[in-house]
Amino acid sequence: SHMDRLGSSRRDVNTGQVAIAAASGSGDPDERSAKKDDEDFELQEPGLEGATRPKVRAALSAWRAFDKGSKSAKMGEDSNAESHMTLDVFKTFIGCRSDVWDEIFQRPEVVQKALAVPPGSRSETDKAELEKLLRIIPVFRDVGEEVLDQLCEHVEYRTVKAKTNVFVQGEEAAALCVLMSGSVTVFIQSFEGSKVELTTLNPPDEFGQFNLILPESADRSSLETYQADTPSELLVITKEVFDRLLKKRFYDEWKQRYGVLKASGVFDGWSVEKISHVARLSRKLCFGRGDTLVQQGEPSDHLMFIVKGVCRVMKYPDVQAQIERKIAECDKTLNRIMSKYCFHHLLLETATKPADPKFMTLAEQKRAELEYTRAGLVMQLDHIKRQNRITHKQPGRILDGDTSKALEVGMLMPPGICGEMGVLDPAKDQALGSVVADTMVETLALHRIAFQTFDVTPDLIERIRRKGRIIYPDDEDIMRRLKLQEEEKVIAKDIVGDLLPSKTSSGRDLPGGNW
Repeated sequence: SHMDRLGSSRRDVNTGQVAIAAASGSGDPDERSAKKDDEDFELQEPGLEGATRPKVRAALSAWRAFDKGSKSAKMGEDSNAESHMTLDVFKTFIGCRSDVWDEIFQRPEVVQKALAVPPGSRSETDKAELEKLLRIIPVFRDVGEEVLDQLCEHVEYRTVKAKTNVFVQGEEAAALCVLMSGSVTVFIQSFEGSKVELTTLNPPDEFGQFNLILPESADRSSLETYQADTPSELLVITKEVFDRLLKKRFYDEWKQRYGVLKASGVFDGWSVEKISHVARLSRKLCFGRGDTLVQQGEPSDHLMFIVKGVCRVMKYPDVQAQIERKIAECDKTLNRIMSKYCFHHLLLETATKPADPKFMTLAEQKRAELEYTRAGLVMQLDHIKRQNRITHKQPGRILDGDTSKALEVGMLMPPGICGEMGVLDPAKDQALGSVVADTMVETLALHRIAFQTFDVTPDLIERIRRKGRIIYPDDEDIMRRLKLQEEEKVIAKDIVGDLLPSKTSSGRDLPGGNW
């Protein structure tokens, strides 16, 4: 039945004649092989109808011609010869429109067909399909009917190969792009000149909109590089359409971002241009209730400015991690002393020292004190590790480093910030506590590498430190407070049990229970 379907389709007569002529030839080994294949075919398939066999032979002849043409092309013969059939021509000749895979898995969707129609030539049916698509994209969800109809008429469609740059940092970005499928990675060049990955965009994220607001083409250069990770589809809105339909909307959003950054107090003293530049580099991140914005002990890549919502700041006891941080600080200070006073130590070897063998310079005294402190911290760390091994075997005990036993230490609301440790201490970059969304939360996130492209002064760092506001208690204090909470729960449970009515021997309930 498959061969009947192939043979019953309309054929290109001229192409068929060329193919059959190419397949015929006296004394050709391919011809002898073809005749043998036909004979074997008839022996293997005796049940075929007489009308079907010529169709099958024609298909086999066409395939041999195509195969022979392909081999000849590989051997360096003229690729423009008439006997060389392309695969598409061969499919047309035998009556097969496309592969089964193409028919089932790669058939264009209705929206893709509508987008393939050039702007200005789309029918009402095409625009209706595009309107359904644009309505589910957040960036177009609030536009009016008239603007949406114009967008359906003028939006363009692009496909991008994997590892292809959509926009390049420093070059003009002249369109608003919305990702339909695939993924796009955002890179930025750090102050050291290296290429750093900022984030990955997924459908239906948009990019390039704030570049189009600026009037001068020199100012519309992209601040980041956008590279497609996989083959991707993009909706593209050119600058002309953007200025006419969407410029005011995105300009208002840009002003809102500027207002949030200005009200935070972090950028006091900065010019309007610099804060606007930060607003272009920031990204809107939204979190649902219960989502974690920052995880304790994990690196935080973004400095987040809370725009809407309320967050709870939680901290679980981790004395071991705290002591490890103190040991690392001692090591850092010791290394700094050794490097700072290395020339001074060389001078001491030739200098005349006092007769007192206990004489020490101030640097040597400081180093001895730090070494003594470090040794004490190492002993505490070993003791905590042994205690944790014992506590593991005792049920009901609060274990150091148990993330399920967290204490609420503060609240964050607009215009608060979180994730500041990535800026204050980029070397360690470990959050001192967890920030959890208590409601729906909207933030502006600025990557720490993008932050470093600005002039980071000590005053700016101090403002960020003050803005953090949350005072994290020591881990020992957290463990003590958690133990008190556990004891209060046990006492409350006992009181409630005593208040519940108990039955006497006669089966009647007495008020007050055992009281």
